[in-house]
Amino acid sequence: WAKKSFDVRIDMSQIEAKNNFRTFNILTTIMCFTIAIIALLLIGIFLWFLIDSHFREISKNLGTIMAFGLSNKAICEIYLRIFLKIILLSLGCVVVVLGLGEIFCDICGYTRENQYKYFSLLDLWVWITILVVPILSAVVVYFSMKSKLKATPGDLIFERKK
Repeated sequence: WAKKSFDVRIDMSQIEAKNNFRTFNILTTIMCFTIAIIALLLIGIFLWFLIDSHFREISKNLGTIMAFGLSNKAICEIYLRIFLKIILLSLGCVVVVLGLGEIFCDICGYTRENQYKYFSLLDLWVWITILVVPILSAVVVYFSMKSKLKATPGDLIFERKK
């Protein structure tokens, strides 16, 4: 039909190549999402263990603070602020380094054949990831501190296990 109507020759290999490209595109998208989810889970696990080890080191101090009347809610808020400042500062440094890397790649001409960049900070998924990391961190810090502060001040000061 295309040959008769418009004098266009369509080769079946072109159609198969486009179908293969679509399949490859779907698979790479799924792999990217999977890698991003695994990375976020590993960040959450890292934060959980970081907070747990930090808590074990300062449990006597927290028990003393609790004994003097500072509420669990106030302690959670203080730690949440501290950890979010650290995470936002490190994220800011990462964004600056990635921005400089992007500028370097632009200057050196590292682009693909169709002029798309290998990496772009202006990509929507990059910014979604940058926003999800502090939210995930806040959730992990909040729930881990809440579970750790269920102990009494005496248990924390004398390092008694429940």
